[in-house]
Amino acid sequence: MAVFYCTYIEGSANIDLFLSCALQVRAAESLMKLISDIKQYLILNDFPSVNEAITHNSKMFLNLQEACDVKLTTLRDELSVDLHELEEEYYSLQYK
Repeated sequence: MAVFYCTYIEGSANIDLFLSCALQVRAAESLMKLISDIKQYLILNDFPSVNEAITHNSKMFLNLQEACDVKLTTLRDELSVDLHELEEEYYSLQYK
């Protein structure tokens, strides 16, 4: 009976050790998952940097819009002058 009891205690200690290791591994995996979730949350919800990027892009596109507006206005004015000259030439011809 004493041999069986000693073996039972050793087996019980091994099981306890195994369970302890398993719980530690599970806790470590849970911590790693939590850290991954926090990193993902910070990346996706980093509002100051997202707002800064949106503001930068907005200013860039507004500047681009203003430049295009200036170019289109210049082009319109040049075409108006050219059209006026062509109309004068056309109406001044003897043969129509």
